[in-house]
Amino acid sequence: MTRASLFNRATTASIALMLLAQIAAVSIVSASPTRADAPSFASAAFERTWARTDQPVANGVTNRTWMWGPQANSRAIEEDYADAPGGKRIVQYFDKSRMEDNSYRTTEAPWDVTNGLLVKEMVSGQRQVGDEVFEARMPADTNIAGDPGSHPTYADIGRFDLRYEPATDLDSPLVTWVDATGVVADSSPLPPVKIYPGTRITMPGLDHSVASVFWDFMTSVGIVYENDTNIEAQLFESPYYVTGFPITEAYWSHVTTGGAPTTVLWQCFERRCLTFNPNNSPGWQVEAGNVGQHYYDWLHNDLPSPPTNLRLYHEWDDYYIAWESVDDDLDGYEVYLHDRDNSSFQHTLTVSGNEQTIHFWFGSTLIFGDCFRVRAFNAAGYSDWSDDACWPDIDLPRTPVDLQVQLGAEPTLHWSEQPESEVLGYAIWGGPRDAPISSEFTRVAIVDSGSLVFPIDLSTNFECYTVRAFNDRSYSGWASMACLDDK
Repeated sequence: MTRASLFNRATTASIALMLLAQIAAVSIVSASPTRADAPSFASAAFERTWARTDQPVANGVTNRTWMWGPQANSRAIEEDYADAPGGKRIVQYFDKSRMEDNSYRTTEAPWDVTNGLLVKEMVSGQRQVGDEVFEARMPADTNIAGDPGSHPTYADIGRFDLRYEPATDLDSPLVTWVDATGVVADSSPLPPVKIYPGTRITMPGLDHSVASVFWDFMTSVGIVYENDTNIEAQLFESPYYVTGFPITEAYWSHVTTGGAPTTVLWQCFERRCLTFNPNNSPGWQVEAGNVGQHYYDWLHNDLPSPPTNLRLYHEWDDYYIAWESVDDDLDGYEVYLHDRDNSSFQHTLTVSGNEQTIHFWFGSTLIFGDCFRVRAFNAAGYSDWSDDACWPDIDLPRTPVDLQVQLGAEPTLHWSEQPESEVLGYAIWGGPRDAPISSEFTRVAIVDSGSLVFPIDLSTNFECYTVRAFNDRSYSGWASMACLDDK
């Protein structure tokens, strides 16, 4: 997936800044992002939250992984959230996560700033836009660790049912491997180091062990920045404030990092994924994955454009929904219907590939008076909706009644016209008894509106007949069937 130009990664320049800070023994300065041209913090609360764990790292005072990143990667963004005032809240993206303004619920630190359940959303494909409101997307096929193209991805967690693997016993070493095909058989090589679970978390709907290297990090004491000074304190006020609860066990995987083969232990939590690389220097053996980058890309990049020029039209018995798309690389479209008896749009059908026209017959469930909308989807997720299109209120002719066969020397078909029915003519159809009219009957003739009698040609061998009225807009419904052996 293409990376958003918005993001400037913690690259060689960031590392160089850290080294220069250490060499020059930089004194404590007020909290500010490492990069001079980085976006400003969205609020003082966001700046305070970043500074507590990452200001000491930026100033070279401590040597450990970033919990947010060297700087903000986005400006303040107003995103939909149904339970926030006005249905909107301010968020800001960082390498490692997203900060969310929670001050409408509490002004008490640190809970006035939350960081979203981004991993859980990318794994499930359910973007949360309210406490109980979700938007369906495709799970993120983005690598959890290593270079793009490495496995596992967030989508792999769901694909391989890793969320439901049983918890590892606390006295059992972590020896399970995962690759692009799923959990690897027991014949896998032993991991480079022996690591055990550090704790087990059990609650309704959740039962996972947490690797000791990650649990030690989540409960560690270190240098933090509070009240304009560095102090030693718990790195996190709650072990789960930054990570959330675990959604997988810890697994070993082979990935590539900077093009080089690397072996890592990884574990995903609701908010972050943590990795352990025993070959890294102390302080950087445990790192937080770039969840904020990945989520922003998942949300904003490579999504298809919404379909355009949605239109509804008919050609007598044939009805069509059609649209246009500017994208070629699509997996398909979803069509939603709003019928006259339902106040919300409902999923009606999915069209595979890049087919942009749906054809159906009169009398199908796609009835007059309905409105439609369409969205495209590809591997990255769904487009926005097209504009809505609705059938006009078509003034249909009324269905003929009293259809009957009269036998004799010259057999005839008779029917009556309903009052106040605008009719230009009638279509006569013939077919077998006990067969679907719409698929098994054949149109025999067209007669003008002055005719309510039709001579039957017995040589056609039709057992039964029906009639439909038509005007300059469309057909009526089918008249009740009349058959030759009814007489």
